[in-house]
Amino acid sequence: RGSTPRREFLEMLITSVKSAYPGTAFTAEAYDGWDSLSWCGFDLIYSKNNMGRAGGHHGWYDAVQSRDPGWIREALKRAEFLQWQTGGSAGLDFIGNHDEASPRRSFESWERGAAALTLLMPGSMLFYGSQEIGFDKPIPSEPKSLPFGVPVQVDWRGGDQGLAAFYRDIFRKAGRLRERLPSASMKTLEPRGDSGWVGYALVAEGSKKAGALVLANPLDRAVQVQARDTRLGLDWSGTLEPLGWKVVELD
Repeated sequence: RGSTPRREFLEMLITSVKSAYPGTAFTAEAYDGWDSLSWCGFDLIYSKNNMGRAGGHHGWYDAVQSRDPGWIREALKRAEFLQWQTGGSAGLDFIGNHDEASPRRSFESWERGAAALTLLMPGSMLFYGSQEIGFDKPIPSEPKSLPFGVPVQVDWRGGDQGLAAFYRDIFRKAGRLRERLPSASMKTLEPRGDSGWVGYALVAEGSKKAGALVLANPLDRAVQVQARDTRLGLDWSGTLEPLGWKVVELD
């Protein structure tokens, strides 16, 4: 029979483990209590849903799945802030995990735009294996892509080859951007007028100018993009097809 701990258990656990093993990181699969979990010392917290907290928190997964441009922009601003801050937890962004339906089922024809926005953001990202080939074997009681209640084997030689080619290309783009724009920060872009496009600029550490743009259109109609920001030396215009996306590498 011991006494009640004087400290919050999770804070005590994380502090003790990191003192002994400084390279250890903790991720919270959590959907509420952001500030309390951050105070406890978690390095990453799932960025899925909105959370009620001072200053707000717009979760990435639900925002990008909604295809609501305003919601996605607010989630981008939150992701930008969490990557800029020097203390507290960062967000873990994703378009699929072990509990969600496959990205193909959740996002349908918006999957590639949602994936481009997610996989090219700086910071931490979760990518659930087998989604890069569109693998999806749900059962009625478990809508997730890899159910836990029955044996499932991923057919790595099958799957959607077009989707697999897309993911190979987007991962190559991500690697190239990380090499060309080291330790890049993201700056959320604000469209003028009623345009439905969303996106952000990538700015290399030590630079004040945008080095690349990541743009996407969550709407079922084409949109005109005018990305202008004098502080970033940015003046680019173009068109995004319905549910389209584009990476613009700048000089």
